Amino acid sequence: GDFYLSHGTDLRRDPLEIAVCVQHNNGGLAVGADRQTAVRGLFAVGEAAGTHGVERPGGAALNAGQTGAICAAEAAAGLIRRDGPVKASAAPQKTAEEIVSLPSRCRGSESAASLLDRARRVMSRAAGIERDSTVLRRALDGIGGILTDFEKLVAPPQPRELETFFILRDVLISQKVYLYAMLEYAENAGVSRGSAIYTRPSAHATEDAFRNVVRETLYDPKTGLCSTLVRPCRPIPPPPGSFETVWKKYEERRRNDAKQAPDQH
Repeated sequence: GDFYLSHGTDLRRDPLEIAVCVQHNNGGLAVGADRQTAVRGLFAVGEAAGTHGVERPGGAALNAGQTGAICAAEAAAGLIRRDGPVKASAAPQKTAEEIVSLPSRCRGSESAASLLDRARRVMSRAAGIERDSTVLRRALDGIGGILTDFEKLVAPPQPRELETFFILRDVLISQKVYLYAMLEYAENAGVSRGSAIYTRPSAHATEDAFRNVVRETLYDPKTGLCSTLVRPCRPIPPPPGSFETVWKKYEERRRNDAKQAPDQH
């Protein structure tokens, strides 16, 4: 209070309004030690990767971005040296063709911009700091319904609307995955912690359902369905040694990689 008073603001007369911002993502894409996702050649680092959770220490996201970027860069370079440039298979090419032709298949009457605005408002109500399993279920069904009837609901976009059109598609898929994960947490654990308050957890909910396990949410683009993969946490490895020892091994590995690299001249 003294600090604000020294700058002309008396908190006893003029209290500060505090607005909660949904900022952090306590999770992200599943990656390996090299930060590669399940898609070969696609890497994720920092808060885009699920390498830290709700109990992470402050600054962990920054460290994860810095160290993760190094790991990803080294792995990507090794991938190219070993196998050459990553080539797209027939399946991704077919998927790309389906995505590119999606605007021409739409026969609806509602603009992508209006649907995007609606989806954002639904997400703000259901997935903010206060979460209720009933509201989450209603939001999940609503977002899932738009995805299922996407071509029937969305109007064919004009060229200037294509960016919003594809953003809408990506946002809806992301929202469905997040809402599914939040609802599963509400129904199986429902304990208020970290980034959210759960107001009406299920009667059978228990925090033990999330203790010492990793729960991964999977999305099947063919069926549009989500599912959960549960696996035990791997044990923390023993300390690798002093900084000097670890750095020496790192430098040796880099020299060996450089020797194995093809001649670029």
